[in-house]
Amino acid sequence: MLWTLLLVLTATWTTWSCVALYRNYKLARMINLPIILEPVSSLNIPWLIFNQLLKLHPLLSKFRDRFIRRYMRFSYMGWQFDLGWRVHEEIGPAFVLVSPGMVQVVVADTAAACDILARRKDFIKPAMLYEGLKVFGPNLNTAEGEVWQRHRRLTAPSFNEKISSSVWREAMRQSEQMLAYWKSFGPAGVASTVDDTATLTLHVLTACGFDVRNDFHDTTAAPKGHQLSYRSAIMLILRRLALLLIFPMDSLSHPLMPKICQELGIACKEFKSYVGEMLAKERALSKQQSRSSNTLLANLVRASDAETNSKASIGLSDQEINGNMFIFTLAGHETTANTVATALFYLARYPDYQEWMREELRHVLGDIGPDGGNYDEVFPRLKRCLAVMVSPDNGSAPALTMTA
Repeated sequence: MLWTLLLVLTATWTTWSCVALYRNYKLARMINLPIILEPVSSLNIPWLIFNQLLKLHPLLSKFRDRFIRRYMRFSYMGWQFDLGWRVHEEIGPAFVLVSPGMVQVVVADTAAACDILARRKDFIKPAMLYEGLKVFGPNLNTAEGEVWQRHRRLTAPSFNEKISSSVWREAMRQSEQMLAYWKSFGPAGVASTVDDTATLTLHVLTACGFDVRNDFHDTTAAPKGHQLSYRSAIMLILRRLALLLIFPMDSLSHPLMPKICQELGIACKEFKSYVGEMLAKERALSKQQSRSSNTLLANLVRASDAETNSKASIGLSDQEINGNMFIFTLAGHETTANTVATALFYLARYPDYQEWMREELRHVLGDIGPDGGNYDEVFPRLKRCLAVMVSPDNGSAPALTMTA
């Protein structure tokens, strides 16, 4: 009976996949670009889970790698980084990926990409791909059309030079503490570079976003009325985000769920509680027309309240502020942490460039000290530091790229 059921389900799924693939193929032919057929999309959730499970088994992992490289090279997350420009040399600057679940146009042409991004009303982002990011509320990433314009108008002013100055000071403080921690290991060095840059980045984000300040290796216990500290809650959410995108938040704390899911459920509950407390505090300060800190949350509340009070439009709801603050943290955390870690690895690999940058730091900072001095005066002078992100050039030396 069980085998019969499995056979029927397999046959049903195969039939549906073939019909859906053919339907999407007919749609893709209208685009008039080279077409690549794939049995499954790289964004298919069940396939993503199964693919990750295959990686855990040493023998199956080798078979998976060989099979995917030959038959399903566009079916996994991150294929763009592995294949790079080679695939466009083979197929062309633009092509269509067709799977049963969706039709994707892949573009590697500057003019075409700029045109697509400039025509927001013609090229609407697929909302279904961003639904999972609404876990704490609607936000800039999940919105489109007039709703997106409202979110954009109210969130953009929060990113200003005053915030940059706060980021500068907190980054200097965290970097000094991280360096002291690394030095404590002596000549043996550390093997936790990526984890440590993730911690540094998170602390800068929580300080400048919510005015929650932690030392680099903070072991502060949860305050009264909470099961986790704010730092522990947001770190757990960021590390287990995949589970949060798969399972509904309300189901995570169910007794039948695995422990890692229940812990994530507690972290989500704590995060919402903390943000609610911070919002109440900022609104109280707003009524008093005072500001104890210049944080992203404070700026967002102020801009939203001003919009509502002017009756020109509707400001952001508390849920939308929650959603935007979470997406700011999510978008800024891993990307920045990986950038810092990559820069450190490159500088270690190419000591000549490390010395080149150190020379500038000595010249500009001089006797300023570990606090980094005044951001407005110091940062614009660090021209070499702006070029620290490097990439291998033909496998030999790095090609330096200035960052605008």
